[in-house]
Amino acid sequence: MTALLLRIVAVLCLLMAGGAAALQYNSKTWPFTQGTVGRSGWSRDTSITGSRGVYVVHYDYKVDGADYSNHRVSFSDTVTMVHVTKTFKGDGENVQRSPHPGDTVRVHYAPWWPAVSVLVPGPSPTLWIWCVVAALVSAICLVFAKLSSHPVF
Repeated sequence: MTALLLRIVAVLCLLMAGGAAALQYNSKTWPFTQGTVGRSGWSRDTSITGSRGVYVVHYDYKVDGADYSNHRVSFSDTVTMVHVTKTFKGDGENVQRSPHPGDTVRVHYAPWWPAVSVLVPGPSPTLWIWCVVAALVSAICLVFAKLSSHPVF
């Protein structure tokens, strides 16, 4: 029974890492629409590693007549610069900067589920680390599954 559970954990780890990698790489080919920034600004994020500033953007967009709202800028936490197609004051078009309330931005959305969207498509720079960790955890689980079904002693 333990061997079966360990094998299930190993497969789930690989599926989750593979799914995350596929989603993030696939975001480069997603269609896009225009969205409007409702709120934006810096917020303090406190975690185990300490406190740091995070740029938060809330935006609204329409796909096939349905209204959606999201806050994901990218799959990476460090991205603050996005493609702004029209600034709120009308002082520029197609600029690369941090979005402000009222700006029109390009929203890339998943065609199979438009509620999933990003402003900057592409994978996170740390994605490969999580894939390696998932592979190592899976390998360890498979080794322990083998040992639990066929003890060495």
